Amino acid sequence: MIGKKEWFTSRRYTGFGLRPKTWQGWVYILVVLAVIIFIQTQNFWIWNFQTKMVLILGLIVLIVSDSIHIWISLKKK
Repeated sequence: MIGKKEWFTSRRYTGFGLRPKTWQGWVYILVVLAVIIFIQTQNFWIWNFQTKMVLILGLIVLIVSDSIHIWISLKKK
């Protein structure tokens, strides 16, 4: 997908999930947050509430599926 398993590692102490291991992992997280903030703060005349929600939900589905893919790849070690 988009992220690579080399950029992340499993969380150690608190539950399950991922945490960044390299600078590329941090950039990946910052870019995702920047895109979400950009979509939410822009008021283009063609973007109404429904368009913003579709974009945000699509991005969330993409990021969750990418995170699950990375997490499963890490578990195969």
